[in-house]
Amino acid sequence: MTMQLDSGAQAFVVHCDECPESFDTEHVDFTAALAAAKQNGWRVYKGPDKQWAHACPSCTEDFAKGRR
Repeated sequence: MTMQLDSGAQAFVVHCDECPESFDTEHVDFTAALAAAKQNGWRVYKGPDKQWAHACPSCTEDFAKGRR
């Protein structure tokens, strides 16, 4: 799982599935946390294993460049 409420954390933290980048959403509500991540350029997608995955803005941009 790449979006989790870490033990002792005050908010959800999103971890990129492509690199070590992470983002503290500053929200304890899942829906608000997901919206904050998307507003900051994070992308949510289903990976080849059919599990939800997250990509940081840099990895999302690199992926888009590779598709051109």
